[in-house]
Amino acid sequence: MDPALLVIGIAIGIAVAAPMGPVNLVAIRSVLRRGHLGGVAAGAGAVLADVLLAAIAAYGIRSISDFIVSWAREVSFAGGVLLIAVGIRMARSHVTAEALKESRLPANKSAFGRKAATTFMLTITNPGSLFGFLAIFGAMSAVLKLHEDVWRPPVAVLGVAIGGVVWWLVLAALIEKLRGRLTHTVLDRINKWAGILVAAFGFVLVFQALG
Repeated sequence: MDPALLVIGIAIGIAVAAPMGPVNLVAIRSVLRRGHLGGVAAGAGAVLADVLLAAIAAYGIRSISDFIVSWAREVSFAGGVLLIAVGIRMARSHVTAEALKESRLPANKSAFGRKAATTFMLTITNPGSLFGFLAIFGAMSAVLKLHEDVWRPPVAVLGVAIGGVVWWLVLAALIEKLRGRLTHTVLDRINKWAGILVAAFGFVLVFQALG
């Protein structure tokens, strides 16, 4: 196992899970309503979907590795443009106060299952999720080297899974701790800066492709 590849996979998993989109809002609201375990349940569905999409992207990139190697600069440019577009959209979106109406409910296994199913479907049915993995894996093909060994794709996917789990555990713990102070204004700021960071990463890829 390549430790560096695992670390990169973990970073990708966190980067994909962290943006303040609908899945994060569902998880935050679940923490507010049902406590820490509610957020973990919501995160579990998202992680499962991310792992599935990461596997599709990783093995897809491996199967067309010759194409990626030949067109690495063009793929990097396209991936950077996509990330810039996603980052701008994130930064311009707004979170309403209604999205975080608090109504704390007792723990319920069936509710946790429904929450996990909800976040799984939200993630798996969003084309941007798969395109995001394709863009990241494609743009970083020279670093990931998924085509060089049969074990590299599963290690990268394992890293994505670990990164996702880490993000959702940390997010649930933070929201549980900060429940009384969280407002839609704070979420708007998180949204803005997460979008700026994603767009900045995209600009770096574009400049590298043009350099």
